[in-house]
Amino acid sequence: MKVVFLLPVMHEYDFKTQYDTIAKTCKELRTDFDVIYILNGNMQKIFADIRNTFIENKAVKAIKMMSDVNEHKLITVGMKYCESYSATIIYSAKEDVNPNVLKAFITSWKSGSKMIYLKKTRTGFKKIFQNMGLSMYNLGIKVLNIYKDFGGETDIQMLDLEVVKTINQLPEKNRQLRTLDCFVGFKSDVISVVDNKRNKHNVEIAKKYNDISKNYRYSVILWVLSLIIFAVSLGFQITALCLGMDLGLISEILLVAIILASAFVSLIFITRARLSYRIGDFVQVQEINNLDEKAEKYNLKVKV
Repeated sequence: MKVVFLLPVMHEYDFKTQYDTIAKTCKELRTDFDVIYILNGNMQKIFADIRNTFIENKAVKAIKMMSDVNEHKLITVGMKYCESYSATIIYSAKEDVNPNVLKAFITSWKSGSKMIYLKKTRTGFKKIFQNMGLSMYNLGIKVLNIYKDFGGETDIQMLDLEVVKTINQLPEKNRQLRTLDCFVGFKSDVISVVDNKRNKHNVEIAKKYNDISKNYRYSVILWVLSLIIFAVSLGFQITALCLGMDLGLISEILLVAIILASAFVSLIFITRARLSYRIGDFVQVQEINNLDEKAEKYNLKVKV
C-alpha cells in the first residue's frame, strides 16, 4: 500500500520542511509514500527549487500551472495523478503539515475508513460564535432538506482510491464533493483539532486559498437585506407595543407576517451563503483537462 500526498501551493512555501515532516511521520507509521506539489502559475521559483532539491528523489513530483487558478482547480488537476496509489492525502499549503493529523488520517484509513475529514474547532468566545453559526447552518440545511454537512475542511482530508476514482469520473467537479460521505456512500471518519492559530499572518495566507463564488456574494447580499427588514419590522413592532400604538388588526397581522417571513428568508440565505462558500464554483472536466495539458510537470508521466 502506498499513499500520495497532494499539496496545493499558492504562496511562498517551505516545501522542504513540510516534506521532512511527512517523511518522518510515514516512517514512524511504516507507510510508503510519494509527494505531489501542485503549484499555481506564479510559483515558478518554487517549482525550480523543488526540482533542484529533490533531483535524486523519485518520490517527489510536481505540477505547475501555466496561469493562476483557484485551489480547487489545483487539487482537481492533481487528483488525476492519484489513481495509482492506495489513498490520497490532500493537505493545503495554507498551513504547516500537522504530524498528529497525518497519524490520525492514516490510522483511520488503515482501520477501514474511506473518507477522513479534518474538522477545526475554536476555543473560548470564538467557539460560542462558531457553534451558533453552525447551529443556524444545520437548521437551514434541515429546512432545505439537503445532505448533512460535517463542516470538514475541503482542502485537508484523506481519500481512499475508490473515492478518488469516483470523484475523478464525475463530469463536473466542486470542492464539496471531497467531503460528501452521503453522496459517495463510503465509510467516513472525522478528525477534530483545535484551531487556535488565527493570527493576522495566517489569516492573510488563508485568503489566498479562498475562492468566493458569485452565488456566495448574492446570497450574502440577500441575507443582509432580509436581516435588515427583520430588524426594522421587529423594532417597529416592539416600539408600537411599548408606546401602546393601535396599528389595527390587518396592519398587526401584516407586520407579524413580515417579521416571520424575513426571519425565515434570512435563515435560508445565510444557509445558502455558507453552502455556496463550501461548494464553490463547478468546474467542467474539459477545463481540467486543458489545464493539465498546458501544465509543466516534474517527475510525472504526462497523462494521455
